[in-house]
Amino acid sequence: MNWTWILAGAVCAAVLLNIGAYLHARSMLTFRVGPQDDEAQISAGWRRTLHILLFGIRIPIPIPDRTPADYGLPFRVREIPRNGGGRLQAWWVAPDAPRGVVILYHGYKACKSALVPEAAELFRMGYACLLVDFQWTGGRSHLHTTIGYHEAEDVVLSFNHARAEFPDIPLIIYGRSMGGAAVLRAVARFHLDPDRIILESVFDRMLSSVGRRFRLMGLPSFPGAHLLTFWGGVQMGYWGFGHNPAGYAEAVTHPTLVMHGALDLKAPPAQGRTIHEHLAGDKHFELFEDAGHESCLARHPEQWRRVVARFLGDSPAGDGHRPDDPRRHAHQIQQDAIPEQTQTRTWE
Repeated sequence: MNWTWILAGAVCAAVLLNIGAYLHARSMLTFRVGPQDDEAQISAGWRRTLHILLFGIRIPIPIPDRTPADYGLPFRVREIPRNGGGRLQAWWVAPDAPRGVVILYHGYKACKSALVPEAAELFRMGYACLLVDFQWTGGRSHLHTTIGYHEAEDVVLSFNHARAEFPDIPLIIYGRSMGGAAVLRAVARFHLDPDRIILESVFDRMLSSVGRRFRLMGLPSFPGAHLLTFWGGVQMGYWGFGHNPAGYAEAVTHPTLVMHGALDLKAPPAQGRTIHEHLAGDKHFELFEDAGHESCLARHPEQWRRVVARFLGDSPAGDGHRPDDPRRHAHQIQQDAIPEQTQTRTWE
């Protein structure tokens, strides 16, 4: 037996495996121009499947497919300057005298339009809404995502601008999936101080999230998930194994509502319960039967309205007053007419 050849073969196999993991990680974290989502078309012919296996999936740049105007809501485009250049784009929707402001953050492979239905419901409850695009998605010039890690800085930036403009009414942050991970990191690592937090379909750990995708494709998660987590973090400038929303949750003392679909395959409900268990403050877990990794509102609208309305009405605000406190009228927001809904305003 020639051990030199065996050792050389093992080294070559390890090198090729790591190269493949590097390419797959880059592909999963990069948005590309084009309509096709390879993850949704994994069986679209053997040539395409082979290309995916060798180089990774292709994910199109998220493009808004609706606006608040489609729900009869007046809105304005807002741009928030980012430190070091660039701007966050957001949609601002508000009643005349809001009970509070809800800032909404979208998930992976999505943009702010995905949360328009939730914003419409919150608007009817009397809340102003700021729907934010992360810097790396939703029509911005950058084409990468870090699955909530660096996006946490965008949460801090948009939250601080909203707090500066509306210091005397409650600010609530709503994060779905990756957006929820960014919210938890922002609160834990940057000491963000919202009045309440709403989380929907959030994964518990980066490694377990990547592992789930392997298992959904019928592949073993080891060592592929570990290599993708490692190389993805290297490419995007962070330690992938340390990006764990469940760990961030331990530093969250704010009242928090955790919503999760019972049939969620990408982030099973057990992961949502792990987030809930690790939260340090007042908390509530709500399971939505027959819902997958999707909008809980779209699947069970009445349950969503009941749970969210109860949470917003019963949870104490950060300064000790309730959302319906008469003091909220001191900061009324004048909403312009619908014809000016596309006017852009920059928050300086």
